[in-house]
Amino acid sequence: MMTQSQQALVAALGVVVFVACLARAVTALRRRTEPGRGPVKRRGGPGLLDELPPVWQANYRFLFSAAVVAGVLVWAVAGRPVHGLVAFAGVAGLPFLLFPGGSARTELEQLEAFSDWLQQLSSVIAAGKPLEVAIPGSLSTVPDLLRVPVTRLAQRLADGVPPAQAYRYFADDLASNTGDEIAMVFQMHTQARGRGLANVIKEMAFNKSDKAKALRKLDSDRARTRRKARNVTVLTLAVIALGLTSVSYTDWYRTAPGQLGLMVVGLMVTGSLVWMRKTARNKPEPRLLRTAAERATVGVGQS
Repeated sequence: MMTQSQQALVAALGVVVFVACLARAVTALRRRTEPGRGPVKRRGGPGLLDELPPVWQANYRFLFSAAVVAGVLVWAVAGRPVHGLVAFAGVAGLPFLLFPGGSARTELEQLEAFSDWLQQLSSVIAAGKPLEVAIPGSLSTVPDLLRVPVTRLAQRLADGVPPAQAYRYFADDLASNTGDEIAMVFQMHTQARGRGLANVIKEMAFNKSDKAKALRKLDSDRARTRRKARNVTVLTLAVIALGLTSVSYTDWYRTAPGQLGLMVVGLMVTGSLVWMRKTARNKPEPRLLRTAAERATVGVGQS
């Protein structure tokens, strides 16, 4: 049995780790729900929450609350803080175990959204509408993934922002290689009002569609391996959860060394899962244009 000093030490360590996890998760949720933040604007690639299906993204705050409640209840029932921390991590991390490899899905959805929107623009421009008119006209049918940045672009054009500058800000909002490519084509059109813009945009739309098809095929090939890894991980965690409910099996984990050992093992398992998920991410293509921060640093206006 643990002495009072050992119990205080383990409880203090458990509280520190628990609060650190809460703070990190709350920060991520605040960034995810910050007003005016576009869904495709992610420097260095999408965040963990953005890799989840839309239903899980929209309701993750409820799951997070349930994880906090589960952690506190297990802590209170078991009388051991690390048990509560393990319960919190298990509930909060459940969707990431059920939906591995989310970055490929996110990139796929973005490519399909770009393809759909560009095809709409090319059709309207081919009918004789200028680009600055076609963009606001596409707001009613723009894919949800692009609605925020395209709405911002249309608002800037309506407010009288010079088109070339508005397109540069549009690239900042998209913060991706594809966004830079589109912005560069739009900017070139402001300098040379050629009649081939509709064909160029249509060709870009087909290119993004073909790229999405190739990525979908690649992702389907990887799905089988991810499914096996997920099943093994879920089974392992289920065995651990059942083991923790056995008093005879987990008696040692109720001691001070056992609590510390359980904390170390839990952090190692969580760290390995996060590391595997990050290494499986599709690396975003490099930007073609300088970011707003880079322009401010070097003092370049529109480059």
